[in-house]
Amino acid sequence: MILDDIYGVILERRRNPSPDSYVSALTTKGKDAILKKIGEEAAEVIIASKGLDKQQVIHEMADLWFHCMVLMAEEGLSHSDILKELEDRFNKKKEQDTSGCIFCNIISKETPAGIIYEDENVMALEDINPQAPLHVLVIPKKHIPTSLGLINRDNELIGQLFQAANKIATERGVAERGFRLVMNTNPEAGQSVYHIHLHLLGGRPMHWPPG
Repeated sequence: MILDDIYGVILERRRNPSPDSYVSALTTKGKDAILKKIGEEAAEVIIASKGLDKQQVIHEMADLWFHCMVLMAEEGLSHSDILKELEDRFNKKKEQDTSGCIFCNIISKETPAGIIYEDENVMALEDINPQAPLHVLVIPKKHIPTSLGLINRDNELIGQLFQAANKIATERGVAERGFRLVMNTNPEAGQSVYHIHLHLLGGRPMHWPPG
């Protein structure tokens, strides 16, 4: 990734200053010089954005981004730290937007439901419209509207959903006979509640294709 390459060069110029290096010259002057340059580059972005030359805007934004990376190196940070902060903000906003989610209301105990399993991250309850003798919904406590919203940090959580489903299937006596786990995504797949969940179905023969 080009950001990694550029950041690597910045770090190298800091470790081994060169008289011909712009980064070395700038960092030798100290943080105030870097901050001043960032301010100048930010002003250049504003000026360029008031014009009609899109390429000039790109050029000035690249300069600003580069100098911000020099500052990140000065602070012992990297672009991955900034990206993580942005990701956390984005996910926090998504998680806050749950006021109309029936599953979130059940998880918070605002709405009563037939909860049959609960741990720190997962809850399970009987489906109110069962499609098999055993039909349980296995739900993460984290609000994720659809499977398309899953990110790498959710990998462990998804594993916990399956582990909970396996435990329930075993306790209900369908594990050895066989059971089905389904996660629907968006309208044509039949998703009606936009908070991801596994359907655990068992107690009868399953057919293929479903739906």
